[in-house]
Amino acid sequence: RYWRARAVAATAGPEAAAPLYAEIAGLRDYYGYLAADRLHRGYSLNARASPDEVNTQAAMAADAGIIRARELLACAMTDEAGVEWSAVVGGAEPAVKVQAAHLASRWGWYAQSIATLAQAAEWDDVRLRYPRPFPDVVATASQLASVPADWVWAVMRQESLFRTDALSRADARGLMQMLPSTAAAVARRWRLTPPGKAGLFEPSQAVPLGAAYLHELLDRHSGQLVLGLAAYNAGFAPVARWRPPATMDADVWLENIPYSETRAYVQHILEHIVAFAWVRDAEPPHLGALMPAVGPVE
Repeated sequence: RYWRARAVAATAGPEAAAPLYAEIAGLRDYYGYLAADRLHRGYSLNARASPDEVNTQAAMAADAGIIRARELLACAMTDEAGVEWSAVVGGAEPAVKVQAAHLASRWGWYAQSIATLAQAAEWDDVRLRYPRPFPDVVATASQLASVPADWVWAVMRQESLFRTDALSRADARGLMQMLPSTAAAVARRWRLTPPGKAGLFEPSQAVPLGAAYLHELLDRHSGQLVLGLAAYNAGFAPVARWRPPATMDADVWLENIPYSETRAYVQHILEHIVAFAWVRDAEPPHLGALMPAVGPVE
């Protein structure tokens, strides 16, 4: 619908396209925000807090399976904790899952909280879906790398869903999902403590290194956020290949990224940046401002 509106705007003018943009301008997603920008409107996140029933959560916390899940979580046995959690919560009604999500969030188990909300199809509790863990570490990393804290949290959410023990098949590790070799190189350039493989599971080391790496990628792409994010996911060389021969609108360039994972990755992080601004009661940045036109390699 967004691209249909763009086509109508290009062929029949912005007034003809305005009703088409209006159909999606209230959606809480990448295309909804782009449509709102086209109409010069603010963003509507349609946020609604879910019920937070402390008594229900206390009863749930007394269940033997949930007790086991919490103890395993405390032992950093996250996968095993997830098995226990799923045995109790997996078949529950959506309303019960929402309370379980509140409980997991109170424990600091944000990945499980967000996943459980998704299972309950509870999308409107934006504050619960967008926690801001490790605030001191993120603030330090933001200042070190001159990268906004919202951007750091947005990358962290997309990369690891706030799991400090996240480990990919490619051996990317920790909250910012860095390869040990990349992290070691960034640490040398920034005169930070070399993390080693284990250190990337420590937020105090992983987050500053990830923020510093994002700063480097932004520098290599003239501060272009969409290019820096694409390079964080796919690597510098593919993004260089994808640069257009002539300047084009960033939304057009992004839509033509040939890696579907990278295309969705960048779109989701832009959504996250808007949400993180909203949860701290700030005016969300407009994607139009975050996405200037993309040009060829200089």
